[in-house]
Amino acid sequence: DNFDNCTSNCTSAQSTGPSGWGQWYQWDGYQATVGGVTHYSGEISSPGRGGGGKSLKTWRAGQYWENYTGSLIYYPPSSLNEFYMRYYVKLPTEFDLSRCSGSNYLKLWRLNLTGSINEMYLNLNQEGGSLRNTGSLQIATSISGWTTVLSHSELLAIWDGNWHSWEWHFNPSAGLLELWIDGVRKYSGSSFNFGGGSVSMMQHFSMGNHATGCSWQSSWQAMDIDDFVLSTTYVGPDGSGGGTTPTDTTAPSVPSLTATAVSSSQINLSWTTSSDNVGVTGYKIYRNGTYLTTTTSTSYNNTGLTAATAYSYRVSTIDAAGNESSQSTAKSVTTQAGTGGTDMTPPAVPTGLTVS
Repeated sequence: DNFDNCTSNCTSAQSTGPSGWGQWYQWDGYQATVGGVTHYSGEISSPGRGGGGKSLKTWRAGQYWENYTGSLIYYPPSSLNEFYMRYYVKLPTEFDLSRCSGSNYLKLWRLNLTGSINEMYLNLNQEGGSLRNTGSLQIATSISGWTTVLSHSELLAIWDGNWHSWEWHFNPSAGLLELWIDGVRKYSGSSFNFGGGSVSMMQHFSMGNHATGCSWQSSWQAMDIDDFVLSTTYVGPDGSGGGTTPTDTTAPSVPSLTATAVSSSQINLSWTTSSDNVGVTGYKIYRNGTYLTTTTSTSYNNTGLTAATAYSYRVSTIDAAGNESSQSTAKSVTTQAGTGGTDMTPPAVPTGLTVS
């Protein structure tokens, strides 16, 4: 939906939503005026992205509006399993919350799930202080803690009054979540507890309420949304999508390796888990400068070695796009000495001697 063709139900004064949307989440039935300027909490109006057409605007000023007013509900024709959701966002630098006590947040959207976890949330979160000065973009389910998907510096870079492409990739049954900003993958995680199932409803989009006890800025400011797309394949920014997954050229982080000799013929290796913007798929092990093997684990037991012999190991990380990190710092370790070497332990005394 590029919102350009909205000719009816285009403000939150109506209970029914614009074409394609279920309804305005909570309609106002009235306007508010601040500083001589009047707005509804939700409007589809000019200008849109690029200066033409229209966009969805959620307006906030003064005490208007704390609740979910101005956001839209979407009911998909069938449950959404694995899918991509792309839209453009414009966050003006003046759009913010004043300092307040306790949790300081803006709710952006909430998805309802058919699995054991009912909901997942996207928030701009910060414990106290001004959101734009200190906040980050975080996601959570109804039972899990918050996970940061954009750090403060990454969020601040797109909270600049310009349009930016946000694209999400969801697979609730697999616990998968990814985020691209302007076509660059910024987050990838595959261990979320979404409780399985699929997405049955977008309860509100694009912005809901703020924390109790906080106040909006004194002047009218709007969060702008445009060019909303749901797809079964990656979309990307306009003109660069083509339905293909973007090229990833970023290598994973370098693991930190430890090595321990446990016998005359075995050395055990272990290393830290690496991070990556796509997803780690395995680790390559090198011995004495030569490739040894690849494993998906973060440990490996190297057996069949020679007693009292020094071996040098390194390990690197590979990701789903085939990128390989630099090799870790080399760890040199010597196997224990075997019998016939420096072993000074005598054998056991024999028993059961008989004379005939």
